[in-house]
Amino acid sequence: MALLAAICLQFGRIGAQCTSSGQVINLANNGGCGLVVLEFQNYGLLVPTDTALGLTEGMQINFSYEPSLQSSLCSAGPAIDITCLEILSLPMAECDASFSYASMLGANFKLIFQPTVLDADMEYFWDFGDGQTSNLPAPYHSYEPGTYQACLTLGGGACVQSTVCQSLDLQSCTATFTHTTTSDGKVVFENTSTGDFTQWQWEMGDGMVISNEALGLHDYGTVDIFTACLTIWNNNGCYSKFCDYIFSGTGEICEFTDCVLPGDTDKDGLASVYDLLPLCVGFGTEGPSRQGDASANMAWSPQFSPNWGIASPAGIDYKHLDCNGDGLINEMDATVVDLNYQKPGNYLQAETDGAPYFWLDFDWDTVVINDDSPPLIELEADLVASNSQVPFDNLRGFALQLGYPAEYVAEDGIVADYNDNSFLGSPNNLLWLGKNRYEKGKYDLGFARKSGSGNGFGDVVKMQFIIIADVIGREASATSFTVTIEDVVAINPEGEMLALGPNLAEATVVILNKKTTAAKEKWLDSQVAVFPNPTKEVLKVELAGIEGRKIEAFNHLGQKMHEQSIARQQSEIDASLWPSGVYFLKIHTGLGLVTKKVVVE
Repeated sequence: MALLAAICLQFGRIGAQCTSSGQVINLANNGGCGLVVLEFQNYGLLVPTDTALGLTEGMQINFSYEPSLQSSLCSAGPAIDITCLEILSLPMAECDASFSYASMLGANFKLIFQPTVLDADMEYFWDFGDGQTSNLPAPYHSYEPGTYQACLTLGGGACVQSTVCQSLDLQSCTATFTHTTTSDGKVVFENTSTGDFTQWQWEMGDGMVISNEALGLHDYGTVDIFTACLTIWNNNGCYSKFCDYIFSGTGEICEFTDCVLPGDTDKDGLASVYDLLPLCVGFGTEGPSRQGDASANMAWSPQFSPNWGIASPAGIDYKHLDCNGDGLINEMDATVVDLNYQKPGNYLQAETDGAPYFWLDFDWDTVVINDDSPPLIELEADLVASNSQVPFDNLRGFALQLGYPAEYVAEDGIVADYNDNSFLGSPNNLLWLGKNRYEKGKYDLGFARKSGSGNGFGDVVKMQFIIIADVIGREASATSFTVTIEDVVAINPEGEMLALGPNLAEATVVILNKKTTAAKEKWLDSQVAVFPNPTKEVLKVELAGIEGRKIEAFNHLGQKMHEQSIARQQSEIDASLWPSGVYFLKIHTGLGLVTKKVVVE
């Protein structure tokens, strides 16, 4: 290889000595790139920002450089300013199959291979060692981590054939860093990356770029939120980039900016069925994701997130709709609402005459239970959207609360089943959530379309209430089971609240109790226990969850021996002074009288 010329370009450095060597290669097929320099010392790619240096593909050079403050569209390597340049000869067409390679910055184990000889008359055959080959002069190739032998066979022209092989040991690396803020607002960075990386670059987010130097303390000079990134790589193809948000203030970041509570899409401080409504409006929208793992991003605690720049009609940035922090508003965000669910607030809305409304329609007005009835009975009702005279127009979704008498209902005894033929649309195009707050006698229900809107009226949801017949059997001959509709909110596709008319606020089923007196008395007797029996000193009376009023004790002649009120579920009677014999305890309860026979020894 003959040396044709040596030209030294000096940029403010008289007599500067070039310290690196490399070859100019063409990355025209890599988005935003053109000519870059393959540095032989580190086998890394560098992107010159000055296009007027006279560089051409295949040129071998000696050079010196500094990190550039200019931005570059090319992501193959860090941008540089060349401060010294010696242009050497282009390699002649020799039968030399030697080659070099470098990792593509921005992709794990994507290498570019560069032959020493570039000649249009030559034939190139690359064997990458993983079963893949190429006939391009300077190809790209992506590997999995591992050990490979890459070979170049050169032929054609005056070259009969030449083959050179190199071993590649491609090991993974992972970029990470930690940071802490000092009391005066400066930020201390520590590179905690792992793997066999040889080069790294810090991008501080304030325009400063630092390459291959320990960072340590950084002064941003102002209180704000910055995005700092650390990129690591080596000549064997490992590449990793990690970014994190940096708050350069001394307080809490959520005191400085608007943070996200995962599941609270309407910013009322709660996660409830009403949060489905903003979700459906922003469904499918993408934006910046939050840092951190999936579990942390879904935890119920204030979390920083960059603004998406898109807001709901209420002025709420869409970052609040991205409940799991993955940068996409979809079904997974509804699961976070469910995960962090809380008691909803009150959503009172002025009623508008002539506007559509919701109402509940039980299948039966009256239900009869008797001694042959099963222990659990089902009551079914349709949740209905308005009627043919005042149908809904442009309904995207709704949320409401149902109130019910929990004392009559099994703890898991409410089921909501969507009507697949409802005017609201296919269940595949819906987000919906039902939550039973049994201790409060409330069932929260929300439905919202992912796209479009529904126009019409009719049955939307079939509600099923599982009633404990035994509880009804303790009550009066007729029991009213009443369900109320409360706090209804409905929206259009833009997220604007729709006017609603006066709801038919409640629906009632009358349950007629035809159980016999004997059956009632048998059940009541089973709820009262007296022990020990017989006894010599103390009798204990225990009630199983029913109200007690008083206890009376009578001897076999009908003479009252004792009387006391019942203040708790278990009472004690001192019988130590009673003569031996048979006694009768009359226990008065809120559901009737129970008589127990006891023996005092």
